[in-house]
This record gives sequence, C-alpha cells and structure tokens, in this order.
Amino acid sequence: MPDDGMPSPTLMDMRPFRGIKPIQACALSAGIVVALLSGCAAGPVAEPPRTDGPTAAPTAALPEETAAPRPTPTGPPTQPEQPPAPAIDLENPGTWLIGFEGIGPIDRGAQIIDVRPSMGAFSERTMPEWCPVAQFDRAGGPTVVATLDEDFATITGMFVGGGADPAATNESSPRTAEGIGIGSTLGEMLAAYPTITKSGEYGGGTPTLYYALQNPAGVWLVFAVYEEVVGAIFVRDTPRPPSEYCA
Repeated sequence: MPDDGMPSPTLMDMRPFRGIKPIQACALSAGIVVALLSGCAAGPVAEPPRTDGPTAAPTAALPEETAAPRPTPTGPPTQPEQPPAPAIDLENPGTWLIGFEGIGPIDRGAQIIDVRPSMGAFSERTMPEWCPVAQFDRAGGPTVVATLDEDFATITGMFVGGGADPAATNESSPRTAEGIGIGSTLGEMLAAYPTITKSGEYGGGTPTLYYALQNPAGVWLVFAVYEEVVGAIFVRDTPRPPSEYCA
C-alpha cells in the first residue's frame, strides 16, 4: 500500500477494545478505516445544518382586515308632522270644526266669559238666571249652545243645531273632520262612521234617533237624526242628550 504519510493500522490497533465484543470491534474498526481513507481522499465533509424539528412550511400572507364601517347612529323614528289645523273664520261657522274637544272656538273646560268675544257673529239669547246654558243664534245659520257647570262659568259640553230647517243651514254648519254637519243624511253619517252605534231615541211617531261615538277620554260625539237628516250634533259626557236643559 503506498505511503501517504499516515501509518497503516496494525493488528494491535485492530484488536478488540476492552469490554467490546469482537464482532462489534471489527465493525467499529472497519468504520474507522473507511473514515480515515475517506478523509484522505475527499477531505473534510461539511456538516449539514442541524434542524431541531421539522421545517415549517412557508405561510401565505394573510390579507389585512378592513374594519367594517360603523353604522350611523340614528335616533328614535320621527313621527310624521301633523297637518296644521285649518284656520277658522269666526264670522263663518261653516269653517268651524266639530270634534271631541269642542265646536269651533268653544272648548270643553273653557270659561264662558272667555268664549263670548269669539261669538261676535252670533247674538246671545238671554236665558233664565237658573238655566245653565249660553245660547248663540244666527239668522239663516245654525244655533250653538254651550252647557255650563253648576258654577255657571265652566263649559261642560255644547251642541250645534239647525232649528226647524236643518237642510237650510247645511252650507253654514260646522262639520266634523269627516265632513258631517247639520243637513248631512243618515247614509252619509253611517258611511263616515262605520262603527257608530245607536244610543237612543226621543219622541213618539217619527222619533229623533241618537247615534254616538266615544273617544278614549270618555267624551261622546252624538248625532241627532230626524227623518234621516242630521239635525244636531252634541259634544258631551253621555251618549244621549237630555230632553230639556232648562226644565
């Protein structure tokens, strides 16, 4: 074997190591020889980089999260604006509204002394001092009556009537929001108020019939119908008016 500068192993070098079995020693000696020969022929071998665990697979970049737009805060739902009440002409009772609150400028709970200036287009009838009503008449127009509390000052109810000829006062009559006034027909009234009920009648022969509606506050709107024509409309606290106010 050519001399390469390294001494050849001897039999002493290849003897079994103490404590190692011969077969293991031979395998180990052969491995040393191969390693030595390899080192001489190919030079040092670069040690592969150590890895302490499995190589993690490259992760794809996650898209950046975009914050969802915040909803614009909103307040409670707004109620639709109510149309303004139509202006009334104190000189023209045909522009007056009949409702659960009153008739035209006459309101339940108002003081009669405050209402009288608004009734300039009417003439007030002189009533007995013991009769708790204030009656306002108008030639060729409706009659308006305010009923008073026992103090003779506070208005508790009112009604408008057409006298002997309700149809003649049709155009100058105050009306409900549904368009019913003195001179309206029974059919028109029933069509305007499908849930209205008959609340009573008065008189013999062809009686006056009463139809009434009530609001949540307990106030009644009462229609007096004679021969199928509305002759009076009441705003009061009972579904049927009394037969007499000054009896």
